[in-house]
Amino acid sequence: MCTGIRARSGPRAARRDEPSDALAAQLDDLIACPLGRYFADVRVLCWCRDERLFGCIYRGHVGRADAERIVRVLDAELHPALDGHASIADLRRLESVTAGAFDVLAGYLGSRREQLARSIGRQAILRPEGMLGSVVAGFYEVHRPPHPARTFVDAEEALAWLGRGHDRGLLAELDGLHGAVATTPELVHELRRLLRAQVPYPDLERAARELGLSTRTLQRRLGEAGTSFKVEVGRARVEAAQALLVETDASLTAIAHDVGCSSLQHMSVLFRRFSGRPPSAWRLRAEADRGD
Repeated sequence: MCTGIRARSGPRAARRDEPSDALAAQLDDLIACPLGRYFADVRVLCWCRDERLFGCIYRGHVGRADAERIVRVLDAELHPALDGHASIADLRRLESVTAGAFDVLAGYLGSRREQLARSIGRQAILRPEGMLGSVVAGFYEVHRPPHPARTFVDAEEALAWLGRGHDRGLLAELDGLHGAVATTPELVHELRRLLRAQVPYPDLERAARELGLSTRTLQRRLGEAGTSFKVEVGRARVEAAQALLVETDASLTAIAHDVGCSSLQHMSVLFRRFSGRPPSAWRLRAEADRGD
C-alpha cells in the first residue's frame, strides 16, 4: 500500500499550458490509485496521504474555467478505497473566487451528494482570513455538504477535529509539498488582470509596456512560470466567452467574433483546452446548473 505524500510517475504536476487531454490522462492514474499520490493543476493541489486522509489545497484567483477543472480533480476523492476518510479542504491561499466558480462548485456538490456522503466521513475546511474567509464560510452554510463539515482558521484545530491531532509532522509535510509546486507568480496575475480589463486584447508589445517590462523579459518570465503570452490570451478569450454564453443568447459564431477568435473552430479549440468541452456543451452544462 502506498504511504506518505509523494509524486508518482503517473500523476506528475500539470504544466499550466498543457491541454485538458493531458490533464485527463494524468488524472486517470490518480483516480485509479490515489494512495500516496498527489496531483497539481493550476489552481489546486490534490493529495492522498493514506486511505484515511485526503486533501486539496486551493490557491490564487479562481474563476469559472478554473472551477471546471477543479471539479474534475475532485472526483479522485471518490475512490472506493477511501470510503469514510477524513478530508481537508485548505483554502487559505485563495485570493479571490468569482460567482461563476461558486456556481460550478455548488453544482458539483449537488450532483455528487450520494458519492460524497459515502466517501467522506468528515471534512475540515481551512478558510482564509478576512472578507473572503467569511464568503467561504457562508458558501458552506448555504450549500451544506452531505457529510459532517466545519470551517477553521487554525490548521491544528482542524487536524484535531479530524482525529489527526497527533500527526504533528503532517502540517510541515503539506507545506513542503505545496512549496515544491510552483505557484502562479504575481506577474501572471497582473497580466490576467490586464487582459480581463482590455478588449480587444493588447498585443505582446503593448502588454509588456503596460507591465513595465521589455517584450523579451515578459516572455522569459512567463516561460519560467510555465505559461506564455499566447496561452494567457487564449485563457482570457475563453473566460470572456463563458460570460457571454451564460449572460446572452448570442450565437456561438457571434461570441467567437466578440472575443477575438478568428473562427468558431478556433474558439472551440480553446474551450477544449481550458475547460475540457466544446462551447456548445459548456453552455448546456451552465444552463443545467442554473436550473438545478
